[in-house]
Amino acid sequence: NSFCTLLKPEPLHTSSTMPFGALLKEAGKVADKVSGKVDELTGKKKTRAGGCRDGTGHAISEAEFAEQTAKVIKGDVRMFSGCKDSQTSADVSNVASFGLPQVHGAEKAGGACTNALLSTLQNQRELISYGDLLIEMQRTLKQRRYTQVPQLSSSRKVDLKAEKFTVMNPNPSGRTRAVLIGINYYGQKGELSGCVNDVRQMKNFLVSQGFRDTPDCMQILTDDKSLQNAAPTAGNIIAALQWLPKDAQP
Repeated sequence: NSFCTLLKPEPLHTSSTMPFGALLKEAGKVADKVSGKVDELTGKKKTRAGGCRDGTGHAISEAEFAEQTAKVIKGDVRMFSGCKDSQTSADVSNVASFGLPQVHGAEKAGGACTNALLSTLQNQRELISYGDLLIEMQRTLKQRRYTQVPQLSSSRKVDLKAEKFTVMNPNPSGRTRAVLIGINYYGQKGELSGCVNDVRQMKNFLVSQGFRDTPDCMQILTDDKSLQNAAPTAGNIIAALQWLPKDAQP
């Protein structure tokens, strides 16, 4: 199952003419509501010191915290984000500067985090741990004078040293699914240039790992009309995320 299917859907009030800044503000409101709902349902929260406490402030074990969290978030979700909450993710003017293949599009840009991830993985001869991958991504960006610091979040405890990063199930059933979303906000204030290329790059990477590029296995949403894919509207994004875990099996 997926995190997004477990909570009551929160409406995202948008329009085709909404300014970029207003869209981000609206999305932030929805994220705050969802985060608050998780805290409400679990009745627990992590302390800054790393311990777990219940709603009254009493300490509880990590096992209890994990058990309660699993009841709310059924899926094992791992998320790489481009930077800290207090930072902004940057674009790379040309993905070739990270040693990646040229993209087949008018723009040559890409997201710095995506490029750091893919360039790190292509230089590995064997699987790399989640912790080492994150460190290498951060080092790659720092060497190129990017100030953003990629982050890793998960719905389950991850052994960063021992667990290897892979996009494939260790015991694959033969089925794969992926949703790729890239929005450059063409013609709007704050227009971006690397998001659609990130989708192209990630699609190529997933296919190289065994994912199938067919409509029943991969959905792509971008605002680049030349790609002839579905538009990344709020409704289409929600529908794609609901499709992603549908009929999933352990």
